[in-house]
Amino acid sequence: DQEVTNYFLDERLFGTPYVAVQTAMEEAIRMGDMACWNVQMSIEALFERNEEKVKEVFEREREINELQSKLNNYLVKLTNLSISAADQKRVSELFHMVSDIERVGDHADNIGELALNMKEKNLNFSEMAQRELENITDISLRCFSKAMKAYEKQDKVMASEVLPLEKETDQLEEKFRSRHMKRLAKAECNPFAGIIYLDMVSNLERISDHALNIAQLVL
Repeated sequence: DQEVTNYFLDERLFGTPYVAVQTAMEEAIRMGDMACWNVQMSIEALFERNEEKVKEVFEREREINELQSKLNNYLVKLTNLSISAADQKRVSELFHMVSDIERVGDHADNIGELALNMKEKNLNFSEMAQRELENITDISLRCFSKAMKAYEKQDKVMASEVLPLEKETDQLEEKFRSRHMKRLAKAECNPFAGIIYLDMVSNLERISDHALNIAQLVL
């Protein structure tokens, strides 16, 4: 359960900066889990035309933003303490990571909006488009969760496995985009559904870009 009810960012930990930095790191990882969960939920909402799931996505997106602002404040205060060079480096990484995670959360939010559009206009994807979306979704999500896990474990081998996944997402985006244009030209799919398809593919490709940024921090 990814509920954000309890913030662990306690300024009393500033007396032991190393512990404060560790705590910030744990919260950033928790924020990453929430964003990953939200992307999955938004995609399910889109495939199932499920408004309840969209509501959950929007609610969790607000929580992610709230956590981001608390984390950023905490990190700013940490930089003003006399902390070791290693901790200083970790704090700087966390600023970047928190920003990437927040962007992933935004993409989940975008997909939630697309899900509402699909439902309101009663749109459907062609069977081929649906299969392609499931394919790129799977790789993009694996890419992001692997990057987060690599950061959590500070595992360079795992982080390096993110690179080919990110590349594959890029290649699929190009391939699917051009295939899709051909389907549209032959009027094989609804143009409104077509626009949503293209938005989906580009949101998923961007999620893997943010995953790559996080993996690069470990590498």
